[in-house]
Amino acid sequence: MNANESTFLESIKLCFEEWKALEIAIREGMGGRDAVAKREWMAHVVFDYFKQYADTGKDEICEYIAVIVDNEFDTCVQDGSLEYLAYMLCKYRDMCFSGQHEEVRAIIDNKMRERLRNQTLSQISEVTDRMENVEINATSNDEVPIDHEQNDGWTVVKRKGKRS
Repeated sequence: MNANESTFLESIKLCFEEWKALEIAIREGMGGRDAVAKREWMAHVVFDYFKQYADTGKDEICEYIAVIVDNEFDTCVQDGSLEYLAYMLCKYRDMCFSGQHEEVRAIIDNKMRERLRNQTLSQISEVTDRMENVEINATSNDEVPIDHEQNDGWTVVKRKGKRS
């Protein structure tokens, strides 16, 4: 596989990974336990289709993908995203095979960096939320009110000893 083909295949995979309709279908259990593997397989099948029919247009690839999604995920996409996906796949194909595969590579790399950044921010947010919950729980468990009041009407609250 040459650099043009390799970049084009990666762009197909990226498009399928970012396709919200397919992401929702997979998340909702459409396609069964091996739905993610089906997405990967689908990228290769679409790549092979483009290789076999080099002059494939947007409408043809749209129809081809619609049949696969219906058969493999029992899903009919009617939100317009399938047409946009087909448009992007044809655009990337044209770019890759007209000497612009480096530009497509840059697009892929940028999207992967953005995805990694978003995942990292999400993980940081989750950890921060967990830490706040731990602090709140620790504070509420460490303070034990004592029932005796002092002469001035205040209740003394003392911390427990260190936990082991």
